Amino acid sequence: MDFTLLAPTIGILASFYGWGVLLQRLLGVPLLRFYYPAFGMCMLIFVGGCLNSLGLAQYWAVLLCFLIGCAACFYDFGRIKSSGGFKLSRWSRPVIGSAMILFFLLLFVIGHHSSALNMHDDYEKYLKYPIRMLQTGTLVSGSFDALGSEALGAQSFLQAVALIFGSFSFVNVIDAVVAQFLCLLVLLGLREQLGASWLGCFTLM
Repeated sequence: MDFTLLAPTIGILASFYGWGVLLQRLLGVPLLRFYYPAFGMCMLIFVGGCLNSLGLAQYWAVLLCFLIGCAACFYDFGRIKSSGGFKLSRWSRPVIGSAMILFFLLLFVIGHHSSALNMHDDYEKYLKYPIRMLQTGTLVSGSFDALGSEALGAQSFLQAVALIFGSFSFVNVIDAVVAQFLCLLVLLGLREQLGASWLGCFTLM
C-alpha cells in the first residue's frame, strides 16, 4: 500500500469538486455542494471530449484541467464559511465528516492495489487508450481501431487524470475509490434534499 498516493487521490476529488463549482457558476442554478464532485466529473468529461476532438488532450492539457479544478475547489472552500457551507445541522457535521473520512480511507486501502487490474484484459484493452491520448492528444488512431467497442472515451480521459501521477496501478483509483465516494456524496445530497432517512441512505450505499 503506497500512502504517498493518498494526496493525489484527494487532489482528484478536489479537482472534480472544483469543476462542479465552475459548472454551477456557469449555469447559475442552486446546487447542493454534495453534488459538486459528481457534476464536476461530468463537466470534466465534456471538456475532455472537446480536447480529444481538437487533438489537444495531451499530458499538459490534462494536468491543466486538474489544476483548474483544484484552484476552483480552493476558491469555493474559502467561501463556504460565509455562504453557509454544507447543508447539515450543527450536531451532524462532525459525525458525518468523520464517517466520510473513514469511508474514504477504507475505500483507498481496499481499492488501491495493482492486483485489482487484470493483466490480460485491462492492460491490453483499456489502459492503451489513456496512454495513447496523453502521448498523441486524441483517443482515435484509425478507422480499424476498436474504440467504441472496448471504450467510449469518458473513462479513458478520467484514467488519464490518474496517469499524470505516473503509476499504472493508480489508474484503478478512479473506479474503486473516487467513483464509490462520489456515490456516497450523491446519496448524502439526496438525503438532505429529499429528507430521506440515514438508514435508507447507507442501505443504498
